[in-house]
Amino acid sequence: MPPPWDDEDGLLSDDLLEEQEEWVEVGEEGVHGFRAALFSSQAAHYARFRPSYPEHIFNHIYDFAKAALGNEPGLGSRELALDVGCGHGVVALELAKKYSKVVGVDASVHQLQHAHQGPTISYLHAPCEALSQHLPAQSVDLIAMAETLHWVDQQAFYEQCRRILKPTGVLAIWCYDLNEFAPIGPHQTQATVDQANGLMQAHTYGTLGPYWDDRRQYIDRRYRGLEPQTSVFRHCKHIDNLSMEHIMSMDHFMGYLASWSPYAAYRATHPDRPDPLVELRAQLKELLAVTDDAAPSLRLLWPVFFLLCKDPVQ
Repeated sequence: MPPPWDDEDGLLSDDLLEEQEEWVEVGEEGVHGFRAALFSSQAAHYARFRPSYPEHIFNHIYDFAKAALGNEPGLGSRELALDVGCGHGVVALELAKKYSKVVGVDASVHQLQHAHQGPTISYLHAPCEALSQHLPAQSVDLIAMAETLHWVDQQAFYEQCRRILKPTGVLAIWCYDLNEFAPIGPHQTQATVDQANGLMQAHTYGTLGPYWDDRRQYIDRRYRGLEPQTSVFRHCKHIDNLSMEHIMSMDHFMGYLASWSPYAAYRATHPDRPDPLVELRAQLKELLAVTDDAAPSLRLLWPVFFLLCKDPVQ
């Protein structure tokens, strides 16, 4: 069976589009319910194509956790870590290299069905605003949350973190923003890469613009204004100068774009319109001199930003 992004009639199947049309009509929670259904429907695609986080991203977390202890952390300070909003568990898998036990938490059972497994990793189907119903007070060393803060009730989540973190525990929140192309190989110039980035801006904010959730604005602001109150965490800081890089094929990049919830919303709302990724693929291939869609030929950079919190008020 060919992968879905090779189907130029649409990256989403007709059956899935029919389901999504029903969601448009009967979403239990209005627009947000519709988007949640779309996100769940894309779970397998999300798990396969979303970029992973490089080692230096996790090193920032571990350094922050070490500083919160005031000394080199021993085993007792790495007993339990949570990956909240874990999706397919890519963060949980990495945390399991450092922590004795990792629990991935997600409100979407569809995401958890595609989660990475490991001998010290378990998964919990629950909203992040109810963590203390499932975990003892002052039992957690690290709470990690990637790509999720903008979707949740932030202050309710922070209150849950305050309750279940150890006094020396830390909360590490991060997110990546829209990628940019960078030159790779002799046939890509800065000029053609700039044009390709312009196409991505037009696709993201033009074609898909009306289909982004309103909470996209929090990412644009790099989570500034979403900090917990000082009555919950005594110390928080932002880090805005990080990035991550991946080399990938055009096929993989199209799969990544197809995992976006606004793309799924666009396709569900306009099933009779041409798939915008078909034209975008053709334009990018020409600009970036891609002749083999399966070969690593794209250099992609994502800006990454952190919100790090310690000293929970208990």
